[in-house]
Amino acid sequence: MLQSRARVAQTRRNSETGGFAIAGQTEFIGTRTRAPPRSRINPAAALAVCVAALRAACEAQRGRAPLFLPVGFGAGIVCYFGMRSETEGFTFALWFVFLFLLSGFVLRVIPRVRWLSRFAFALALVAAGFFLSDWHTELHRAPRLDKEYWGVNFSGRVVRAEPRDENVRVVLDSLSIEGVAEEQAPRFARVTMRRASLPMPGTVVAGRAVLRPPFAPRVAGDPDFARRDWFLRVGAVGYTLGAVERLRVEEDVLRWQKFWHRLRYGIVARVDAVLPESASGLASALLAGARGRMPEEDLEAVRVSGLAHLLAISGLHIGLVTGTVYGFLRLLLALHPVTALKLSTHKWSLLAALAAGLMYLFLAGATLPTQRAFGMFTLLAFGVFLNRRALSLYLVAWVAFVILIFQPESLLSVGFQMSFASVTALIAVWEWYRLRHRANPDDIPSVAFTGQMHLTPPRVVVRKVMIYFLGISLTTVVASSAVLPLSFYHFGRGATYSLIANIVAIPVTALWIMPVGLFSIVAMPFGLEAIFLRLMEPGLDLVLRVAYWVADLPGSQAYSVAGPRWTLVLYAAGAVWLLLLRGRVRLLGLAPILVFAFIWAGAERPFLLAAADGSLVAIVAPDGSGDVALYSTEPRSWPARVWSERLGGIASRDLEGAGEGGGGSPVVRCDAGGCVADLGVRVSLLWDVDSLGYECATSAVVLVPKYWSDGALCRGGSAVLVDRRALADSGGLKLWRFGEGLRVERTCDVLGDRPWLVSVCDRE
Repeated sequence: MLQSRARVAQTRRNSETGGFAIAGQTEFIGTRTRAPPRSRINPAAALAVCVAALRAACEAQRGRAPLFLPVGFGAGIVCYFGMRSETEGFTFALWFVFLFLLSGFVLRVIPRVRWLSRFAFALALVAAGFFLSDWHTELHRAPRLDKEYWGVNFSGRVVRAEPRDENVRVVLDSLSIEGVAEEQAPRFARVTMRRASLPMPGTVVAGRAVLRPPFAPRVAGDPDFARRDWFLRVGAVGYTLGAVERLRVEEDVLRWQKFWHRLRYGIVARVDAVLPESASGLASALLAGARGRMPEEDLEAVRVSGLAHLLAISGLHIGLVTGTVYGFLRLLLALHPVTALKLSTHKWSLLAALAAGLMYLFLAGATLPTQRAFGMFTLLAFGVFLNRRALSLYLVAWVAFVILIFQPESLLSVGFQMSFASVTALIAVWEWYRLRHRANPDDIPSVAFTGQMHLTPPRVVVRKVMIYFLGISLTTVVASSAVLPLSFYHFGRGATYSLIANIVAIPVTALWIMPVGLFSIVAMPFGLEAIFLRLMEPGLDLVLRVAYWVADLPGSQAYSVAGPRWTLVLYAAGAVWLLLLRGRVRLLGLAPILVFAFIWAGAERPFLLAAADGSLVAIVAPDGSGDVALYSTEPRSWPARVWSERLGGIASRDLEGAGEGGGGSPVVRCDAGGCVADLGVRVSLLWDVDSLGYECATSAVVLVPKYWSDGALCRGGSAVLVDRRALADSGGLKLWRFGEGLRVERTCDVLGDRPWLVSVCDRE
């Protein structure tokens, strides 16, 4: 019976495999299995899977809508400032009202179509950001100078004053300028008083000065100080000639500014009396926000090493001040049994820390990062008072929304972007870890770094120290990753070894410098500050030594050639998607970030840059060593340094010395009449027009920045002639090679004819 069943099974296997079984061999030898039939993809099933995945992704975002309030509002702000011309705000006010009513109608009448109401509300939010930006621009319209005034008499009242090396930079109001009508005088002027002592707010000064309109970008991509000064109502900038006379001090005005001025520079004077110059400059920056007192070499070392955030008073400093006050007071209250048992010591300590943070906010000058940090701490404190968990992305979103309502132009500032990018990334990573730990509480990293059972006290201390330094490393990596693209965009460079510098500098600052510094401020009314300042000095010296050591490492700075301006929107969209959403769908945000990185990695340098007034011209050419250098008419000027950094950190050299011995460019030749460069295309830069006819016939680009030739002298040639008129009409030029031709970027075409650029891009 068993043998017959075996033969039947063997016969069946032989029939399925084609009869290749051999007698006396194992039944598996020589067999072949039949391939299973291919399954066809069912489109309906695939669509159902995609819809289910989409619903699951949307379900994971439940409750995240408030996080996108500042995003939608900021999109409207970007739309307004990205326009190339002004528009009437009344039209967009009507659009705002229409879309807001439309969203309310859909929400009330058609409650089932929720996606339509949300879409309408999002459009209303964008329109609100656009309209508010337009209204805010008109609100800050004030008289400005329309030309440069050389050696004119002026007088004005000091509103703010801060030291800058040996000079003093002041902001003046109640201005009187020779040759300018009273009704046309600017509301405020920023003037550098050379080799002068620090005046008190309310002091009326007079003298001679060089005054000009606020600085507009020389070429597209340069910092737009004209836009910043527009919203500060600063209509003139300049510097004094000779001594400045102090006429009188008005005691009954600017009392608030006088109080904080006396307090800030009283602290600075006490610090200067005890500490040497370098340590005093860093201590003044940390304790009183007086960054202008640091030597330039110290500032550069701090920037290159990645410690610039220690000088930009922001969340770190607010956290250190409030944390020190909170911890000290809670420890003090816990020492008394009655207060420890009957009072909520953490709430009372938090209230005192809030007051200390408010004082530090005004002491440091109330910059945008400081406002953001203090606003977050205030909401966090209210959350603690209400027994709620306040440290979340919702806290960041509401603070950003409030700041954008009152200062929509702040969205374009470096401080706002870097501050919110870093804090959003840190909290998003923390929330991701918290949710992951909640889903899997027994994961190895959590047990390894938080489990402390059966450990001796020395091992507990070692473990806590390891966790602290691991937290600093993770914080530095996350924050640096978030702000590095912004650093490349705004400055053209980023710190390579910031992790090394921050591992040493942050613990020293948090555990040593700031707590001892706060005690020194408290001891100043009693004349005992020298004790604590001497204790601070070794920590300050250690931070500076680390900054110099890291800055001197090879490759301490990474440079990038500036890419297109619109790519910043691409990076912001990817970062918002990555940080604000939940689930695996958030990983789609990496795509635009990678596109941003790819575009910037392949960005090409222009070969010619020229300012609108023809005072600054630069040619990008290889030098004798095989590298690329920026040969400029003013290599030591600040705009030339900005160009060299935004073009990849290339050297800035004197154009008149190009082609000569000692490392000059092999392709640029200069003489008394001008310069000629062979850069694949022949470029001629002429100081006079004697050889203009020849250069028009032989060159592809001819630049005569000092003459209004109108093209008449270059008629008949094939060259592109750029004269004084062309530069003035364009607002500045950049030229690239594009295939066999040229690509020209005009500053006014990129930035537009905006009111803060009226002195540069006025078409009338």
